[in-house]
Amino acid sequence: MNAADIHEFCKELNEFYRERFKYNPNYRRYRCHVWANKIDVKTPKYRLCLSWQDYDNKIAITSISFTQTHAGHGTAFLTLLVSLSKKYGYERIEFISVCTEPMKQFVKKYNFINHPQQKLFDEDDGWSKDWSCSVADLVKMGFSHYDAGY
Repeated sequence: MNAADIHEFCKELNEFYRERFKYNPNYRRYRCHVWANKIDVKTPKYRLCLSWQDYDNKIAITSISFTQTHAGHGTAFLTLLVSLSKKYGYERIEFISVCTEPMKQFVKKYNFINHPQQKLFDEDDGWSKDWSCSVADLVKMGFSHYDAGY
């Protein structure tokens, strides 16, 4: 993504979360902080950190959390990423450092693939902490390129 794409992506991300968390429409505070190939968003209701690799055509979620769990926020965000994938040119979505059991269940639910070749030296269970899925596979599961869910 170039600088203009990053700015536009952040605008869409801000709009998505403003709608999702019912922020006042007149409240226009910009929540994304961008540096190099990373976007960081931190509010009292959610935390998100994304990075991307243009040469791999992927976007990586390096940190994601919500104060209200099991409310569909992660699935809605995944839908947003799928819907924006053609516009911004990424073909894979990756979760980096999946450490908690709820996050493992989330990535398994949507058929993300674990990368055992990236297994860390101290992991005894044979699983790495990195999971990825192609946008095409997510579309086959019912995620739409056209419906961002907000």
